[in-house]
Amino acid sequence: MDFTLILRIAAVGLIVAILQQILSKLGRDEYGMLVVLSGIIVILVMLVPQLVELLQAVQNVMPLYCFPSIKPPTNQANALIYGVCADLLAGL
Repeated sequence: MDFTLILRIAAVGLIVAILQQILSKLGRDEYGMLVVLSGIIVILVMLVPQLVELLQAVQNVMPLYCFPSIKPPTNQANALIYGVCADLLAGL
């Protein structure tokens, strides 16, 4: 994550806060709430690629054996984890 993303999130938050205050003073609280909700959605859309990148990094560092597409492990400790995960998935 780079610093520009943090600045973009702060800018969106600042703009949303100013617009919400203006709309609240004008008696348009419903529109102020819509502005806040749209700001949250915009920020979440900005964060989704970063979250995907984080989850991929975690998966590369720590292989998750609960995914059925992964081949069964060869050593005994990982085989136990794979067996538990396979049992859990079979119960679904």
